[in-house]
Amino acid sequence: MTLLFFQGEKIIPYAIEENVWQGIKDLFMASPVSRQMVKSGKAKVVGANYDISNGKVTWLPESKTLEILKKVEADPNRAMNAMASGH
Repeated sequence: MTLLFFQGEKIIPYAIEENVWQGIKDLFMASPVSRQMVKSGKAKVVGANYDISNGKVTWLPESKTLEILKKVEADPNRAMNAMASGH
């Protein structure tokens, strides 16, 4: 594990990106349907950062999303049942 040390404003972009990755992990942990759709290729989950100062969107690597999915699939605490019923 690499430890990164940031000071002042330098930590903000790092924190924003980590928040995106956490959101993707949370989605996968809570939604077996989302996991299945990504695994089957029917959907993609892609992280991005939007810079409000200039309107630029920076797409984050899909490989990291797939890495998160793999870790979640191995996590015994992941949701196993769909949240909505078929009624």
